[in-house]
Amino acid sequence: MRIDRLPAGKLLLGLAFAVLLGGTTASAATNYTSGHADIGVAYEGPNDLWPHFHFGGNAQPPSLANDEVEPAEIVVIVPDNAVPRPAGAQWDFLGTPAGQPLWFLSQSSVPGEPFLGIATEELDSADWVGNIDVALKSVASSPAGSNFSLWFTDIGGPNVQWATDDGVPDTFSMPTGTHAHYNFGFTKPGVYQLEIEFSGTHVTDGFQAASDIFTFNVVPEPSTWVMAAMALSGLACVSLRRRFAKR
Repeated sequence: MRIDRLPAGKLLLGLAFAVLLGGTTASAATNYTSGHADIGVAYEGPNDLWPHFHFGGNAQPPSLANDEVEPAEIVVIVPDNAVPRPAGAQWDFLGTPAGQPLWFLSQSSVPGEPFLGIATEELDSADWVGNIDVALKSVASSPAGSNFSLWFTDIGGPNVQWATDDGVPDTFSMPTGTHAHYNFGFTKPGVYQLEIEFSGTHVTDGFQAASDIFTFNVVPEPSTWVMAAMALSGLACVSLRRRFAKR
């Protein structure tokens, strides 16, 4: 749920309770554990592209179902599903040697795991010139020595969209009004904070771009829950400042 869509009284009351309880807005961060969702983008006026999570009806926990949520309010949980990195040079983009463990969210739906896509479904093709660029702009934080990659596989093998092993930013393009599913791969357990940017040219408002930080927790351990909460506390405060600044 967007903070700037909340009635002012409820927003201030919620913030007051957070302060009284000694917490931050990160204390309300939700762990997205399974079901369908997209990293999506909406356009709400000049200079107001909105990257966010858009959850499907089967998202877990149930409180997320059919909701749109700020990235700072969500941690995507990557379960302990490691597989050995395949042999072959076509897999070198993963940034880890063949046979080493790789944790991932699949491009296909797997029961009990997040089924995460990337979407431009909320953008009308009549309003945009050409495709929308989707960039991994930066890695705000990640485990030491780790790499992240995004790809899809077909009969020809892996098609790489992003790979931190050869540096960022990385960019691919999507048509408006669509969504697609990819493999999200991680070479080490821990917390990854990825800055994802959407950009394109609006037919009347010109070039538009916006980014936000999306957090993934791979094989969560108690210590990484604390790390994720600390990181999200800062992100939530930034999100609050950004939304209030528009008023």
